[in-house]
Amino acid sequence: EAATMFAPTVFIADGNDIGGLKKIAQKSKVVLNCAGPYARYSSNVVAACAEEGADYVDITAEIDWVAEMRLKYGQVAKKSGARIVSFCGYDSIPSDLALFAAVQS
Repeated sequence: EAATMFAPTVFIADGNDIGGLKKIAQKSKVVLNCAGPYARYSSNVVAACAEEGADYVDITAEIDWVAEMRLKYGQVAKKSGARIVSFCGYDSIPSDLALFAAVQS
């Protein structure tokens, strides 16, 4: 059945458990992170994905934290082939649409 065939695998690990996070990243194509505040709980998740080559997606709107993650792990992710994608949630959509509308006019 399609619902079973495409059901995601759910892994749970403590955000401070670097080894556990790396194991998750090794077993994953994409890690979807929906637990914030990201600056407090998610830096190690980004690090594990960047190091292990798993794509990372979150719904944060924490601009400073995202900038810090890009500086710390951008080159690591590039080497491993991981893609780090932030701002994929509701908090960032209004500002994105406003900027799009401004550019269009």
